Amino acid sequence: NLSACQSDLFAGLEGNFDCVFAADVLYEEGNAAKLPAAIARLWNGRGLCLVCDPGRNVEAFEVGLRAHGLHYNRSQVDGLQGQGLAYVCDLWRIER
Repeated sequence: NLSACQSDLFAGLEGNFDCVFAADVLYEEGNAAKLPAAIARLWNGRGLCLVCDPGRNVEAFEVGLRAHGLHYNRSQVDGLQGQGLAYVCDLWRIER
């Protein structure tokens, strides 16, 4: 089963989700610092958690991940490869 929700992640949304995906969400440093707490609260750790963003506020995000006991592997991907546009994103695969 697949379900999606649209809500303010930082307003206390609760859940027990197998998969959490977020993209283009680290544009404000405050968001980058708050997102790890939301991930820790919403993701049950059984499935997949991916975050993709074009390299903004990386340090605040990674500090927050470590503070919440979340481990990660960060890689760079070319989201528009072969389309004549330079758009490289950081992709975090997060683990408990």
